Amino acid sequence: MITLNSKTLNARILPRGATLAGLWLAGRSRSLVLGYSDARDCIADPFYMGTIVGPIANRLRGASLSIDGQTWRLSPNEGHNLLHSGQYGLHAHDWRVTARDT
Repeated sequence: MITLNSKTLNARILPRGATLAGLWLAGRSRSLVLGYSDARDCIADPFYMGTIVGPIANRLRGASLSIDGQTWRLSPNEGHNLLHSGQYGLHAHDWRVTARDT
């Protein structure tokens, strides 16, 4: 769990998918966002709640796209469609902090 603090906001981020687990405004006891406190719950989440998605965000109908006239077929993960880059999207990676400014 990565914790970021400022005078007005506190954030907790899970490394899996750089998932925003909670965001608190100073003086408030409830998080401003829905989130998970455990990475295992995040992995099982079918809704991508709080995660970074990409490089394709949203759905690709038929799990294919065309670039400069060339069609690219991708692995579907939602029926015949591709949602949020599928199993290899940014949400499926473990992120780590490599530098930090205070």
